[in-house]
Amino acid sequence: MSKKDRQSAPSKERTDNRARKGPTTGTQNGPTNYLPVVVNCVVDANQLEALLHKHNQSAWVSRKRISGLLLLIDFIIRKGGKTLKISSELSHEFVGRLKGIRKVEAQPLALLVILRILEIVRPAKAGPHFKVSTEYRILQNPSKTFKTEILISPHQKSKMDNAENRNEKRKDRKHPFYARLRADMERLGISVSGKAKALDMMITHDKRPSVIRSIDFLNQARDCAVRVDGSGTVNTFLNSIPKELKPLLEIDGKPVAKCDIEGAHFCILQRVVRDRINYLRKHDMRIDRQELLDSEIGNFAQLIESGDIYKRGLHSITDDERKATKLRMLSALNMKTSLAIHVIEYKWLRTTFPMTFGVVEDIKKRDHRTLSLLLRNYTARIINQAMLQLQAMQIPAYPDTDALIVMRQHGPVARKIIERFLHEIAGSGKVSLT
Repeated sequence: MSKKDRQSAPSKERTDNRARKGPTTGTQNGPTNYLPVVVNCVVDANQLEALLHKHNQSAWVSRKRISGLLLLIDFIIRKGGKTLKISSELSHEFVGRLKGIRKVEAQPLALLVILRILEIVRPAKAGPHFKVSTEYRILQNPSKTFKTEILISPHQKSKMDNAENRNEKRKDRKHPFYARLRADMERLGISVSGKAKALDMMITHDKRPSVIRSIDFLNQARDCAVRVDGSGTVNTFLNSIPKELKPLLEIDGKPVAKCDIEGAHFCILQRVVRDRINYLRKHDMRIDRQELLDSEIGNFAQLIESGDIYKRGLHSITDDERKATKLRMLSALNMKTSLAIHVIEYKWLRTTFPMTFGVVEDIKKRDHRTLSLLLRNYTARIINQAMLQLQAMQIPAYPDTDALIVMRQHGPVARKIIERFLHEIAGSGKVSLT
């Protein structure tokens, strides 16, 4: 049978396929399986098509691409807030980039900026210590948003229905510990004495709102969300639990222990300074200066190993005095040098280790926040790698900034693992177990 005869011959299969086909570009639309949905918009489909033609982006004009762009706008509006951080990878969940066409913007987010629908508030930042997506805002007045009905393909509809699951899978790929940590959050509880303490604090303490939120999370009344910021730090509701309640938590009904890096930022400061020295070595720094710096960093490491840096060798200092000293030292370390030099503890560090803190001040010279970013990133690397190692051993572990909370019986194992990663990344330091 010739090709012409085969095409003219009746075929049940071909008829069924035609019945399932989408809209065509001919003068007559074929049968469609596109589905109607209502979305939030600042422009409707016709207005968006006109904008695409006006800005010489006609390659984007098709029913599916316009629907995808409107779904992306709807997502940004539904997220709310004045601004929203969103990556190109996430935008591709709604509409893919345009391929193989020159002189036309390929990325959907950049396209919406060209169309003056979105505006870039802050550009993306990506480096060894910090990764954050571009921050956008809707350029039109948010009060002028309206609802409109559009037709989307079955594939787009399925992606909309499974948006949350796909978001979780994307986080799983990016952070290997994420899925297990989310599951382990349900194993957290609070002891009977902890409930009594919480009730007491709700009556007499000024932390009543945070206590109520903590109990709601532990009773699964609120979603135990897990978020990872740009520096890699994991944030959960544990960060906001009052410190009086944390020792009274339970994992599967068993008491907990906390493995905490002592003087974490000062431990990691060694790594930050060494990184800076290695950079300066590439720029012909004098050998005698290198040797002096190496010697001073060694003395600084000995100070960290010898005891609590916030006590400075004083054993009679009270807990309140230590807390105040710690607050002043950490604040001075991360603030502008012009302000830090007036803090007495910082003066002592600067006098004792002049070359080391000269390097620190050089790092903060252009932007004092850079140091805080480096310290948080290295802290997150230590804690996250230790947590992943414990998860591989089937031990539930919960990050709390520069510490891990585990079952008391697993405390010694967790302590050794954190110390190992601390020494690998920072060089020296101690981990306390409480």
